[in-house]
Amino acid sequence: MEEKTHSDITVNIYGGTVQILPNATNAEQHIYAASPTESSSPINNGDETMSDAAVRLKLYINKVEDFQGYLNMLAACSTAKQIAEVVAVMSDRESRLTSEEICRAKFIELLPPLAPKVTKGITIDNLRIHIYNAVNARKKIARTLGKGPIQSI
Repeated sequence: MEEKTHSDITVNIYGGTVQILPNATNAEQHIYAASPTESSSPINNGDETMSDAAVRLKLYINKVEDFQGYLNMLAACSTAKQIAEVVAVMSDRESRLTSEEICRAKFIELLPPLAPKVTKGITIDNLRIHIYNAVNARKKIARTLGKGPIQSI
């Protein structure tokens, strides 16, 4: 009688959509992205063309509808403070955007290309200060109202 050996496999899943197929014989993953040095090269994503910054921002967003809304809000911003307010809204709604993540340089550097109307005060340090202030203001309002996260500004 033959004895079958089984491998113990542990799969840790952190967010996103995952399909587990125990009987699959092979799997393919295709990742399309621009090189890290091309910060504004367009990437074809279905019907629309997105910049590298938009593609990288999409990694933090769960719903496609929300992502397009965030892009529209960022495109409408005319000051660094408005960008920070959009980030505060995103932080309330998106589980991947923790208070630590939104203050990191790699996240903040995605924002200026997505807000082309803003020409002044878009340094990483300045945006970090505005983001910190916007998030704290939203938390203060939520505590004052005695409610959970605020959904829109």
